[in-house]
Amino acid sequence: MADASLSLSESVRSDDHAKFADFIISCKNGDSEGAVEFLRQVVLTIDPSGLKPALSRKKQRTDTPVKTDPTPASIITETALDLSYHVGDEVDAKPATTLLLIPNKTAVIAAVIGKSGSQISHIQKSSGAKVQVEKTENKSVEYVEVTITGTVSTNDTAQAMIMQKVVSAVQAKDMPAETTAYNNMLVVPNQAVRYLIGKGGSTIKELQSASGAHVQFEAEKGMKPGAAGRQVTIQASTELSKNRCTYLIIRKIAEDAKVDINWVPKKESRTMAPSLPSSSEQNPGLAGLDYNPFHGILPPQQNMLQNYLPQQQMSALSNK
Repeated sequence: MADASLSLSESVRSDDHAKFADFIISCKNGDSEGAVEFLRQVVLTIDPSGLKPALSRKKQRTDTPVKTDPTPASIITETALDLSYHVGDEVDAKPATTLLLIPNKTAVIAAVIGKSGSQISHIQKSSGAKVQVEKTENKSVEYVEVTITGTVSTNDTAQAMIMQKVVSAVQAKDMPAETTAYNNMLVVPNQAVRYLIGKGGSTIKELQSASGAHVQFEAEKGMKPGAAGRQVTIQASTELSKNRCTYLIIRKIAEDAKVDINWVPKKESRTMAPSLPSSSEQNPGLAGLDYNPFHGILPPQQNMLQNYLPQQQMSALSNK
């Protein structure tokens, strides 16, 4: 084998075509080692440095284990979140309850919950927070409440992941900008409003300056009677600024000793994504009618399989 390799090298360099042809024939006859060595010598002859990078790449591919992500691709968030603004102190570890508002759109809610609850399970597992999406069939309601319970840092991670899915759903469905999905919308407990605003608005100005976002509180006269909190809209040119501002607000609420951790009223929550609209919702003219898969659309009474008749009439019918 060594003699063959040497003859190949010499034949290529000296352009001895006869010896070169003999070596090719020997490879063709089943000499696999000779074939490998043949290719090696050709590469070395053409470019003596060309073989080293190829070998190093081959070694890297062999030695480096392939990393697999057990998370299905359909529920991986679109881009990596930047949570570098988390302080990581004792305040971040404080218990917190965060009330997030998302547009009451079927596509948005489905994106947050995912198929068979896969997305919301992924968000909870990744963030460490518990997430509950309000269940409502009232389409006239503009927003749906999302209750997040955990700590300051876990809640902020969860809300950032949720808002990422909301924005992606809005962009995918080309929804109008009036949905305000590009804003972060929270409800803050009534007890914490004065603490968040600060004397002469000093605290909220500090939060805006630190995050680069604009914060707007709902007017008190616009609140619903008996509401547990006030709506806050966070606007910014970047997701990072909005998330940073949301995080700072969650921190401030956690710092306020007056706020009860269970300040959010309990409501029925979703565990599955909303289904497609029914036939009556798609066509209002069908409202009040039942659908029978064997007979189509029928009035309710005609769609029943049982008719209640006196026993005498039933006997007479059976005799006939």
